[in-house]
Amino acid sequence: KRRSIFAIRLPSSSTDDIASASHALCAEMERNNAESGNFQALIRRVIDILYLVCRPKAPAAHVHQASSLVFLLRLFLKHMIETQDAEGLAAHLLDPSSAASLAGPLVQALLTVLVQCECNDESYWLHMEAVAALCVCLSTQMFAQLDDPTPQPFVHAALTSGGPGAELLVSRL
Repeated sequence: KRRSIFAIRLPSSSTDDIASASHALCAEMERNNAESGNFQALIRRVIDILYLVCRPKAPAAHVHQASSLVFLLRLFLKHMIETQDAEGLAAHLLDPSSAASLAGPLVQALLTVLVQCECNDESYWLHMEAVAALCVCLSTQMFAQLDDPTPQPFVHAALTSGGPGAELLVSRL
């Protein structure tokens, strides 16, 4: 049985109204996540679809869906990074089925799409969203106290990802 945890209602007036509505949406997701697990489900879906669009001749609909999902995930992540401490953020990143952090697999999927998915007219916005999401993921240290010993899961995941695609990624960027 599916349950609606939140509904998106975008105002059509000012930028401030849209910012307020998106903040309320993010706060509602954060508040309900412990019960619903929707944030972790979103991360797992983003990871799955990013690997799917890396395949040759991925359908345009999947590429557009991936771009939209990464945008939505980035919106929620940005809010959580700005409002949660490192421990609170880490709790939202734990996969309830395995008790493992989803930070590493997410960073790896974002890096993989940048390396393996050809950048063309169809995938341009996906690449832009992936880069923006990585920037948000790696911004966690901006909101941490310098003396805070809590690990930064996204920074750790990026620093330990490596692999043969690192040179290709650097050359593409």
